[in-house]
Amino acid sequence: MVERRSALEGAARPGDFGTPAAGGPGVILGERRSLAIVQVAALGERDAAVRGGIAAGCGVAPAAEASRAARGGGTAVLWSGPGRWLVVAAEQPGSDLAARLEAALATAPAVVTDLGHARTVLRVSGPSARDLLAKGCPLDLHLRTFPVDACAHSLLGHAGTLIHAVDAVPSFDLYLARSYARSAWEWIEESAAEYGCRVVAPADLTGSG
Repeated sequence: MVERRSALEGAARPGDFGTPAAGGPGVILGERRSLAIVQVAALGERDAAVRGGIAAGCGVAPAAEASRAARGGGTAVLWSGPGRWLVVAAEQPGSDLAARLEAALATAPAVVTDLGHARTVLRVSGPSARDLLAKGCPLDLHLRTFPVDACAHSLLGHAGTLIHAVDAVPSFDLYLARSYARSAWEWIEESAAEYGCRVVAPADLTGSG
């Protein structure tokens, strides 16, 4: 397992910022680190074998519906487009998620790509999380229309982002290209100031999903 340097090194400083309401900060912000992130893309329209291979390789079958995530045993399989999924799990010594998926999909029409070095994952939660994201995201993230385990590609400010509704707190995981991570982080901190923003250390979010 190769140790990765965070794109937010030096920018993510734990502490409270802005003006929180009487009940405490409205937004909790942190980076999820030590994650294995693997993209699986089916070739052509026959993806039944690919779905089966993903289930065999990570223990979680993709959700039957589009724009949904499936989770189990600390692993999440996120729909990221037609015939395309992100498989996400905490990194484990001696365990290579990409290699397991490649082996399970060896005879399936699919391409497996390790994106662990190319993505930054932010966790945004708290009572004002939806209001915050609405400032820069065109999606309707209300629980009625974007329930727990909904996931979709959209924009956050100017950055393309895969958004996953983790729970009803609400909490959202934001998957961004590494090159956009710092600007997205700065946008969130600034935009969350009116609600009060608590930045937590990465260790508080490692493997949480």
